[in-house]
This record gives sequence, structure tokens and C-alpha cells, in this order.
Amino acid sequence: MNNIALIGFMATGKSTVGPALARELGWPVVDTDAEIERLTGQTIADIWRFQGEAAFRKTEEEIVGRLAEQRQIVIVTGGGVVLSLNNVEALQRQTFVVGLQAALEVIAERVRRDAKRPLLSGGDPKVLIGELFEARAGKYDFAHVTIDTSKTAVSKVVAKIMAHPLCPKGKRG
Repeated sequence: MNNIALIGFMATGKSTVGPALARELGWPVVDTDAEIERLTGQTIADIWRFQGEAAFRKTEEEIVGRLAEQRQIVIVTGGGVVLSLNNVEALQRQTFVVGLQAALEVIAERVRRDAKRPLLSGGDPKVLIGELFEARAGKYDFAHVTIDTSKTAVSKVVAKIMAHPLCPKGKRG
């Protein structure tokens, strides 16, 4: 395993756990959504609004494919990365995949004030979250390990990841 990728539904803690894990390993962290914004010069919301989901997903595939080939990085993915078989296959090749999950009510609370989520625009966020959650059921199951972040401190999540036998060790490992 060359890298560690965090996958999971939105607001399960990927963007919080990723940097903490990277610090522990002494590795860089790359957020796929931030990388998409950096490379396109557009926000995720603008890509969705003006180019559509298909354009976003195509760019996401390119970035995930490139990142999966690197060594010793923590990859923080967007919640929908699992919708592409190409992404799943790229991550499965040489990456220790960690699934983060949380209870729906915890997710709803975490996204309550977040206007940067295009999939939650245009409706009741709780209803939309439930529908998305159901539509993506089973999509994250390819992870080597799954950790519930609903009531778990970031430091404990990182410790669980580091303790897993498949976890590649960084500078401190």
C-alpha cells in the first residue's frame, strides 16, 4: 500500500481526519475537491452549476487516478468519489482505503450551515441527505476498514487507522 485514502459520505469527517492523519504519518494531504478547484480555477459549486455533474466527475476521475499513483500521501476524497468504478479501481490498486461513516442525524447537524454542498441545494437538506445516503448504500463497502466518527474524537479515529495491519507507516511509523 502506497497511500491512504479516506472515503465516505459527506460530513463523515474526511476533511478533519485527513490532515490529522497526515501529520501523524509525516505525509502531505491532498483533498480531491481542493485539487479540482486549484486545477480548474473554479469552485466546486460553479463547476456543478455551469458545467454539470458529469464534468465534475470527469475531472475528479483524472485527479483520483493521478493521486492513486503517487506514494506516501493521504488522499481526502469527496463523498461521491465512489460513484465511479474508475475511481474505485484506482484506489484499490495500491491504496489503503479507510471508510468513514456517521449517523444520519450527525451528518445533518454537521452540514446544517454549509452552503458549499451543491447536492444539498434546492430542497430540505435532511430529506436530500437521506435520499443520497440511501442511493449510495453499499458504495463505500470496498474500504479495508470502516470507522464510525459520530461520537469518536479525531485523535481516536487516527489511532484506529494507524493500528490497522494494512496501514502503511509514515516517517513516525
